[in-house]
Amino acid sequence: MSNVYIEDYTAKSFVVRGETREHKDSLKSLGGKWNSALTDRESGDKFGAWLFWNEKRNDIQKWLEKGCKPVAPSSSSTTMFTSQSTISNQVTSDQSASSTRLDKIEQKIDYIIQLLESMGKSKQISEDKDEIILEQYEEDTLPKGPVKRLLGKKK
Repeated sequence: MSNVYIEDYTAKSFVVRGETREHKDSLKSLGGKWNSALTDRESGDKFGAWLFWNEKRNDIQKWLEKGCKPVAPSSSSTTMFTSQSTISNQVTSDQSASSTRLDKIEQKIDYIIQLLESMGKSKQISEDKDEIILEQYEEDTLPKGPVKRLLGKKK
C-alpha cells in the first residue's frame, strides 16, 4: 500500500498528501484539484497536494480504506460514492437560497419605488417588477451643461 494520507488544510477543505503521483487520475476523478503552491500553516513550508472540499472527506476516506484502487473518470461532477439524496438536498438548498435572494431583491425594488414616489422625482413609475420604467423626470433635477471639475485649481 502506498503512503497516501489525509490532512486538514482549512476549515472548509483538506488535502491528500504523500506518494500520490501514481493515483493522479483517481484523485482527479474523485474531484480533487492539484495545487503545487500550498503553505503549511505551522511551519510556513511550501508543498504540493490534492485539494478537496470537506464534503468529499467520506469519499476519499473510503477510497483510502479500499487501498487506493483506481477510479474511472466520471462524466458528471459527482463521484461514484455520492448518493442521490445528497444531490437532491444540494439542489433543494440551492433553490431555497435563490428564492431567498430573489425575495430580498424584490423588497429592495419595492423600497426604491416608494422612495422615488415620496421624493416626487418621477411622475409615473411602472408597477411591473419585471420592467421598472421611470418616466418623465422633472427637468430641474438634471444637471445643465458640463460638470466643472475644481480639483487642483485655486481661485
